[in-house]
Amino acid sequence: MIQKILLFMLVSGSVFAQDENLQLFSSTKPVLENAFSGEFGDKVKGKGAWTIKDGVLTGKPTEGQKHGPAAYLIQECKDGVIEFEFRIEDGKNCQLVLDDAKTNDHKLRLVFFKEGRAIVIAGSQAGKTLRNAGKVKKYATLSPSVWSKVTLEYLGANMVVHLNGKVIFNKKVNDHFGANKDKMVFTTKGVASFRNLKYSTGVAK
Repeated sequence: MIQKILLFMLVSGSVFAQDENLQLFSSTKPVLENAFSGEFGDKVKGKGAWTIKDGVLTGKPTEGQKHGPAAYLIQECKDGVIEFEFRIEDGKNCQLVLDDAKTNDHKLRLVFFKEGRAIVIAGSQAGKTLRNAGKVKKYATLSPSVWSKVTLEYLGANMVVHLNGKVIFNKKVNDHFGANKDKMVFTTKGVASFRNLKYSTGVAK
């Protein structure tokens, strides 16, 4: 009987997976996976020169375009965990932006620089509280041929950022960050690629 119940839970997707490395959640349940599949323009849209090939989203600047390439997808991002990998192939930085899709209000800018530093800007642009959230630990210079893994945890205004398995940021940010977030945006200054995007809800510790 117990085996049947466990099988039902696995099939129905109601089982939360344990992850001892997470700081804010004891377990998570995937909501979005394999987002970079199909053609650009299907689920992922945006401005600039973007391509999707073999599950990899790549953006590059377009001559004469003032704004750097920006690709986005609509996804409600309640408290949980966002994971992805990036590679800065020829440029200065790339970033993940979380927005309120209806108002285009920026809630988060998570910027990674090739030379080994990152910036966390959180709050609300509309509420004039979008600002640098504090010191982020430095990391080794990123190779253009090596993928880096990001794990972003957020619970209310509490946020933890992991890079390649190490915590580089862990603190409470502005409370306005905790409001509605339902648009993920990836941007790059130069040429950069993203893959293995995953969003999960979680059970708080």
